[in-house]
Amino acid sequence: MRSMRKRKKNSLQVCPAPFTLEILERRQLLNGSYDWLPNADLDNLVKPGYTSPHPFYADPAAGFDYDDGITCGGYNDLESIYDQHADFLSGSDNNSTLTNDPIVDDISDAVSAPAGSAQVLFLDFDGARVYSRSGDFWLGSSYIDVPAYDLTLFNWAGREQESIDYIIQFVQEDYAAYNITITAEQPPAGEYTTMYIGGGNDWFQPGSGVIGVATYDIGNNDPSNYGFAFPDELGIYYNYSGGDLLNFSEYLANLISHEAGHTFGANHISDTSAIMNPYLPLSPRRTMWGAGDIPGSSYQQDTQSLFGDNIGYAHKPDDFDDDYFTAHTVFQNTVIDGLLERRDDIDAFTFIANATGTIDIQISTTEFGNLDSVLTVYRNSDWTIVAENDDYQGSSDSFVSFNVVAGQQYTIYVSSYDANSSGSYSLAVDPAPPKPTPQIHITDSFHPADDLVLDFGSITVDTSAHASFTIANPGTADLVISQLTVDGVYELDLSSLPGNSADDLIITPQAEQIVTVSFNPDQIGDFSSTVTIASNVADQELITLQLNGSAHPPQPDIIAPGVLDLDDVIRHETVSEILFIYNDGLEDLVITDVIVANPFSISDGFDDSPLIIAPGTGAELTIDVTPALRGPVEGQAVIVSNDPDQSVLTVDLEAHALAGFLTVHESAQVADDNQIDFGSIYLGNTAQHTITLINSGDADLALTGLVVSETFTLDFSLDPVIPDDDMILTPGESVTFDAYYNPIEMESVTGIITITTDDTECPTNYLYLEAVGIAGLLQITELDGSNDGQYYFGNIEVISNHWAAPWRLTNNGNAAVTVTLALGENIDFQLISPPSLILSPGQSYTVSIIINTNLAYRITDTILLTADDLNYTSESLALCADVSAYIGAGRRYQFTDHTGDLVTVSLSGDAEARVVIGKEDQSDIRSIELLAGSSNEILTIKVKGPGSTSLGELIGAGDLKAFRGKRVNLQGDGIDLDGALHRLQINNVASGAYIGFRAPLPVKLRLGRVADADISIDGSVRRFRAFDVENSSLSADDIRKMFITEDLNADLQITETDLGSLIIRYGDFSGSISVKSNIGKVFLRNGDFCGDLTAENDISRILTPKGSISGTLKAGTAIKKIAVLNLSDANIVALTGVDVIKVQNNMVNSMITVGYDNLSQPEQSAAPANFATEAYLRAIKVKGTFTASTVAVGVAPDSQGSYMNGTPNTNSGTIGKVVLNYVNTNNQADPFGLVAQNAIAKLRVNHQKVNYDYQQDDFYITVLNK
Repeated sequence: MRSMRKRKKNSLQVCPAPFTLEILERRQLLNGSYDWLPNADLDNLVKPGYTSPHPFYADPAAGFDYDDGITCGGYNDLESIYDQHADFLSGSDNNSTLTNDPIVDDISDAVSAPAGSAQVLFLDFDGARVYSRSGDFWLGSSYIDVPAYDLTLFNWAGREQESIDYIIQFVQEDYAAYNITITAEQPPAGEYTTMYIGGGNDWFQPGSGVIGVATYDIGNNDPSNYGFAFPDELGIYYNYSGGDLLNFSEYLANLISHEAGHTFGANHISDTSAIMNPYLPLSPRRTMWGAGDIPGSSYQQDTQSLFGDNIGYAHKPDDFDDDYFTAHTVFQNTVIDGLLERRDDIDAFTFIANATGTIDIQISTTEFGNLDSVLTVYRNSDWTIVAENDDYQGSSDSFVSFNVVAGQQYTIYVSSYDANSSGSYSLAVDPAPPKPTPQIHITDSFHPADDLVLDFGSITVDTSAHASFTIANPGTADLVISQLTVDGVYELDLSSLPGNSADDLIITPQAEQIVTVSFNPDQIGDFSSTVTIASNVADQELITLQLNGSAHPPQPDIIAPGVLDLDDVIRHETVSEILFIYNDGLEDLVITDVIVANPFSISDGFDDSPLIIAPGTGAELTIDVTPALRGPVEGQAVIVSNDPDQSVLTVDLEAHALAGFLTVHESAQVADDNQIDFGSIYLGNTAQHTITLINSGDADLALTGLVVSETFTLDFSLDPVIPDDDMILTPGESVTFDAYYNPIEMESVTGIITITTDDTECPTNYLYLEAVGIAGLLQITELDGSNDGQYYFGNIEVISNHWAAPWRLTNNGNAAVTVTLALGENIDFQLISPPSLILSPGQSYTVSIIINTNLAYRITDTILLTADDLNYTSESLALCADVSAYIGAGRRYQFTDHTGDLVTVSLSGDAEARVVIGKEDQSDIRSIELLAGSSNEILTIKVKGPGSTSLGELIGAGDLKAFRGKRVNLQGDGIDLDGALHRLQINNVASGAYIGFRAPLPVKLRLGRVADADISIDGSVRRFRAFDVENSSLSADDIRKMFITEDLNADLQITETDLGSLIIRYGDFSGSISVKSNIGKVFLRNGDFCGDLTAENDISRILTPKGSISGTLKAGTAIKKIAVLNLSDANIVALTGVDVIKVQNNMVNSMITVGYDNLSQPEQSAAPANFATEAYLRAIKVKGTFTASTVAVGVAPDSQGSYMNGTPNTNSGTIGKVVLNYVNTNNQADPFGLVAQNAIAKLRVNHQKVNYDYQQDDFYITVLNK
């Protein structure tokens, strides 16, 4: 996927303006040759920084004919017809997007490349989609699809990558001088120029001959220009390439370099040999960019210099200086890579000759290069040209070879032919190879071989002796032997006379010639001579070889064999052999003694008398041998005679004694060492070793005994005292038996196999046996000391490598035990120990476990162990760890809860807390334990996602400023802090949860739904807000404000002071409220009062404008106001007085007592009087029906519970104003009504004024003390 790149918007001005922003040229073919449209005064039309589209045409010789007569408003539309090369102005609309469909790339805003940074040219062969932009008239549609580079049209399908590799190297050579990177890999980021290579010109100008278009960017201000090359339009060049992919690729490379040149600011030039000529020639260009006239303009352009300004040089202006003063020093046997940046560039190098001789200097270029090099070498001492070359052996490279003088300095100039090309090259400076030369080396057949001396010794007169010498040529040229002569009694089998080249001896390089020398004395005496050898070796032109020899008169000559072999003989038996002695001399041979030692002897042919042997005759001696030992038998026969050369002659005597010989073969440990170690054998197993007895002798061998000591057994045996069971082995024959060991105890044992034979030299052989009975015995110890199959790691921190060692394994046996270890789940626990380990006898190993998890909850796993010990042990160990996340001091903890929401738990300030999350059947956050806090920190639980998360418990001893958990549901044990909390905000509180903490400052609580919870605040509550409270309890020192959205069903205890206000917005109140002191306002906006409300002091207001009171109200002193829609089954008690009671509808089956606590006394028991109280009810008004209800002020009921017949209970009891709009007396069994101890000020019943003696059926109005 390409990255999106934005491009600056450009605007392209066209006709009817009388001139355009930029010179544009049309490459066209007219009548088979190219021509330009009529010239106009275009000198003032070019404005730097603007570009426009340019096309590129095929060579006119290709046969294309293109003509265009587009005009506009009376002017030639030069932008349209001069050069539609798609060379876009940096200031024109250039917001093009490119893509490999369907992914779209956005070209980045074009800005000038920073000075010194390399520009990038991306050759895109993969195809792309180019979207039209405002002003891109040349695209002709909303977008164009450039296909990938495809050579199927030219029958080269599948070779595209090969061609791409060629093209990249050609283009790299074209731009080698400049600070630019050429690549076929799309850069991952940044700005770069792109050339799209693929398809034809169908989308641009089909059939026009246009083979390429590109952005023309004067000054190269935009580093993200682009252009197009149409390889499908190059059919004529395929023909001229001769079917060669390399040649075709060079044509396409010329086209790409040309189009890219426009994007870097180059215009066309008229020079037809230059790459920037508007036509692609039929012969690829190697003369680079060119310089000269711009067609249709009075300007000229030096393309190379222009690129140097617009792109920058790779080596700045020049990589090597161009004169001998600053020439670069080179050394012989070196290669330097260089670059001629411009056509007129010269690179200078200098060197000092190390030695006198020939030097070779070569300039080499690659097949992709453009340089036609010229090589010139000067001698610095007189500034004379000593060597010069242009084209070497038909190539455009250069080569010179010339002689140098040691210490002289020379300067090498590298330039281009006719200053018309540039490019990269390699300069090599090497000494010339040495000239071939012959060498000569002579060795002879006598020792030492290379001393040029042949010593024949002494021979009998009139006899001959022979020797030889070798002439070798280890050189590199032919060795010519022009003289090879000898004189005297010596003769050569080859010779060469001096002065006669016809008989010269030629020895080619690495060849040799053997020459034989004969010594032929014809008289007694000493003879010396020399062999003369002349050759073409410069420093060894003449060599002489010394010859020595002597001749003596006739004498006896004893001849006897050097060795007499009596062959094989059975041990202890005798064999004989003839020793023949011959006289080869010319005088009688007299043998005076023959000495022979045991076991050899002379049995015939010589006694102690001399033995005379005439010349040419011989004598026989019989030699006997009787060996006592098997094997080779050696001795000597020493013969003493009158032979002057050999007065004592020794003949070696040999025989071979045959006998049987036992070889014991066993392959245990060290083979054939007569020791067998059965090794360590597990109890219950049997070990076996095979022993082979071989008769390695050369005669029969009798096995007479084969026994083994106890503990070991053999599969057969021979009793040495019973000859009948002997076994005969012929030579080479063998017998095999097995030895066994079957241990029954863990112990080390030894034994011996005894083998006896009839071999007199070695009658007894022993095999020594040893073995160990072994067994492994694995002991497993739990390192927590419990050995209960469980290991608890305790509480560890999340994302920390916690290491522990739960098991120690000990091998109490004497054999190795292989133990395999594995984890059941292998998720949170990781086994550090290898999965398989071997415990040597007595070795202990501690199994290591590491815990590394980012989930802060209780994790479990099981280690599984198996062993191949004696008991085949198999054990498991349950692992458990409580993983916690520590927050605070800059740390926070994030996890994903059970519903997929991301939860973040954080703690501000320096406080620290430990977080444990729950598993699937637990709360999302199982617990948070506050480890430290200073009442300035805030605990926050944030939920990112649509849902909420749950908290099991919050505990700890530290103080918190606030706990913010707006989307946190409290469940489980809840909040139980030993420290202080100033603000609490959570969502719902689930059944069974507890909330308890200290509140040294009035606390704010904001809760959602509270169900079956217990809330205990050790301190004051500034504000308590909850959505709903069901079946819960709440206690606090005091509560200033309490807001409930729906129902309040709770046991509320105010233990120290007041309940300031209670507002229930929509729901009912049930349960009970007990307040140590006063109650302010109780306001049920829409619901009913069904519970019990008690204040030890005053109750200010009870308001239920849309609901009923059916519970109990009790004030330890007075109630100021009760305003209610209905009183139904209510019981209201005020021990001092009530200011006003307003019932909007009905009062039914209710009781109001003032001055008497009917809630604390049994109904029919006498209540203690409180005569210090002035009881009062100042006003009561029931707008609806009043029925089955009683109002009693200062009166206690009688023993039957009736207030109508009651007795005074206070000092006084008065009722002020009473309005009962409608009294219903129907079907009332018990009396009801109003009773006051002292007086009722005003009475209005059933819309009528009545007095205090009023009665209607069971309805009574009574004043006790009338």
